[in-house]
Amino acid sequence: MILSLIMVATAAPVIRYDPTDRALALSAPASVVATFRRACFDPFPDGKKVAAVMSVAGTGFSAYQPASQLDSQIQALFPSSMWMSPTMTVRFIARGADAGDMPDPQCSVMARVAADEQPEALFSVLAGEVGLPAGKVVGKKRYRTSMWDIARADGQRWRVILGTQREDDGLHLRLSMLNLMPETRK
Repeated sequence: MILSLIMVATAAPVIRYDPTDRALALSAPASVVATFRRACFDPFPDGKKVAAVMSVAGTGFSAYQPASQLDSQIQALFPSSMWMSPTMTVRFIARGADAGDMPDPQCSVMARVAADEQPEALFSVLAGEVGLPAGKVVGKKRYRTSMWDIARADGQRWRVILGTQREDDGLHLRLSMLNLMPETRK
């Protein structure tokens, strides 16, 4: 109990990164899915809860700060929060009234796993971890995606997406949680 209170009170360090210059080290698939559940799925759509989860010291993540004036200008146009570790990147985007037709908010975890991992197995792991049925799978050899739509009692529709892209350096993953527009009843 005391340990958890100390961890909550201690914020993770803030480090300046240029995300375009950074290759992620290999992650364990179970770790990626657990991070997605903890950082995106469970606290969604509350950005403050996402930030609270990600700011706890000991998670291995550091908050991203724009490294250049251009990065700062882009950040002002497209408000988001990003946290980085050696193996994963977590991003929460909430544009509010500026979202237009884009799903808002959005939360994503990006990672790279070993090249021999099979997308279909990862789809099953994610579905089991967050309690979803088998997802709709689309794509061919290099690009595979599975998605799940969740209709909520309050009329909101959420979408979970696990996209994979096979590259020479491994299988790249993007797990996303999107808040779609409220359902329109016909």
